Amino acid sequence: MYKPGVLFSLILIAILLSDCAPARFVKPLEKEEWAVGVNAGGPLINFFNTILPIPFSSVYAGYGVNDRLTVHAGLHTTSLIFKNLQIDAGGTYLLSNQKGKWPGISVNGTLNGIVDLKQFNHRLYPSLAGNFFYDYKYGRFYGGMEQWLDLYPGQVPDGSQYNPWVPAFYVGQTIKIKKWEVNFEYKNLGPFSWNKGHVVRYARTGDHGANGLYVTLQKRF
Repeated sequence: MYKPGVLFSLILIAILLSDCAPARFVKPLEKEEWAVGVNAGGPLINFFNTILPIPFSSVYAGYGVNDRLTVHAGLHTTSLIFKNLQIDAGGTYLLSNQKGKWPGISVNGTLNGIVDLKQFNHRLYPSLAGNFFYDYKYGRFYGGMEQWLDLYPGQVPDGSQYNPWVPAFYVGQTIKIKKWEVNFEYKNLGPFSWNKGHVVRYARTGDHGANGLYVTLQKRF
């Protein structure tokens, strides 16, 4: 029988509610430009009568193959501390540039993998996101929809409901300071997924989905 560790189960549940990291590179980098960043945050939970986000964190890097395509990869550091190797890799493609009041549009495809280094349980999740973004002098506003596919119908942790398709909706604000960017994002995670019976109590009215908050610091080169 599939028996993941507590943190491995927690990460899987966060994934099943649709991701434990914010959107990445909603607007592709310029050709041959690099970026590195770190982010923290996750679904909001009730922890000893205090509402706070699960402190998931990751580091990542991206590279502009050309002005339309950026490839990226990330390592989830909180998971690694607890002996769970969690990585993601993918790319963002620009469909159309921002034109006046019309926002730019991009798509992002990612493979997300996790391995329990103690018991060697493993999972691989593909995801696809569509984004819109609007740049202005000191920042960027963006939003989008992310879709995860769960390919493991018989291995749902903690009695969770199995959903082969798990969407999430998000909006974010980026503040630009020269080559530095600070990003704040809200995610409506898994709005059609049951959120009861887990190892944590989600701070959400109703019995579906979770609210997620994230902050990112990024430097472009």
